[in-house]
Amino acid sequence: EIWRGDLRPRGAGGSNPAVVFRWANVSVNATDDVGVAGVTFQVNGRTVPAGRVQVTGSTFGFRYVPSRQGARDTLSATATDAAGNATTTQVTILGFR
Repeated sequence: EIWRGDLRPRGAGGSNPAVVFRWANVSVNATDDVGVAGVTFQVNGRTVPAGRVQVTGSTFGFRYVPSRQGARDTLSATATDAAGNATTTQVTILGFR
């Protein structure tokens, strides 16, 4: 079974929704006893291109920029292990440019 931490934009604090000005580095930690095959990020249901995702050990992340001024964006991360098990976490962000 795959384990993941909360999806959180760094520096956004603990508000709900998280408030982001201009941009935020968003990350999630994913671990598994056999190994994590990958993490897929989505913003409002659209997949973040793999080339924008950075991986450092068990931390996967990307730079989020609000879709528009005053955007209420939904970010999600789906972690998958080698056996095909997956888990998803998400956060709503109020974004300002």
